[in-house]
Amino acid sequence: MGGRMGFGGGKSFGFGGMGGFGGKGGMGGGGATVFVRGFDFGTTEQQLRAYLGMAGKILKVNVVGQGEAEVTYRTSAEAEAALGLDKSVIPGNSRFIDVIVAGQGGKGGFKGKKGGKGGGANDPPGSGRVFVRGFDFGTTEEQLKAYLGMFGRILKVDWRGKGEAEVVFQTSAEAAAALTLDKSVMPGNSRFIDVTTAGGGGAGFGGGGNDPPGSGRIFVRGFDFGTSEEELVSHLSSVGTIMKLKWAGKGEAEVVYSTQAEAAAAMSLNKSRIAGNTRFIDVIPKESE
Repeated sequence: MGGRMGFGGGKSFGFGGMGGFGGKGGMGGGGATVFVRGFDFGTTEQQLRAYLGMAGKILKVNVVGQGEAEVTYRTSAEAEAALGLDKSVIPGNSRFIDVIVAGQGGKGGFKGKKGGKGGGANDPPGSGRVFVRGFDFGTTEEQLKAYLGMFGRILKVDWRGKGEAEVVFQTSAEAAAALTLDKSVMPGNSRFIDVTTAGGGGAGFGGGGNDPPGSGRIFVRGFDFGTSEEELVSHLSSVGTIMKLKWAGKGEAEVVYSTQAEAAAAMSLNKSRIAGNTRFIDVIPKESE
């Protein structure tokens, strides 16, 4: 390997320091973890393992969001070698990836205030919300507002993760206009951003409040953004009766079954594909509310 693809890339990553794997988050459980983001949404775990496995033996891949994963290597030396893949491109992908020590905010740190759970439930009437991802980690709330604000008045910015945010415009028309910034590059950034309509594929059902007695709750993520509520329910109801559905973000939802046994049975749908989707879903147990 050579050039940008080669390990090390001219960088120095010492152990035990702020940039190494001796601190909290990067090391633990008999391995060392890196955070990877920016790969195409359809990228499979097998593709990640094949590419990142060039640096060493991978113990675990934990997909934490759309185009994001935490990868645990057997040794800190192997994880350090993986940092050399920063700004390289996985074969078949259209954009480069960021590879950093897990638990760190990347260049410049993670700035801006975290928002609430969001999802649009408490947004002002007539407002519109978009989901933005892919901007550099050091990007500030002020920079986001300056760039996206070209299309209207921004009421708030809800941070969702590293390089991800939901932005609320005063009107739905302004939010729709902001979608034209999809695949554009913010001034000073090194990569293009994705701008999509925020929220899930439906309004959800079952209401708020506590889960019914004896019920079981799961968290589902990874389905295609355009997946409808009906498609999601159709797939997940094959193992039981769904009492409540709450959209949690892009490609994410929480689902409550009538019994804990049904929720446990839903675990069998982990790594399955909803009809018409391009990627598999993760199904994870969640405590009832």
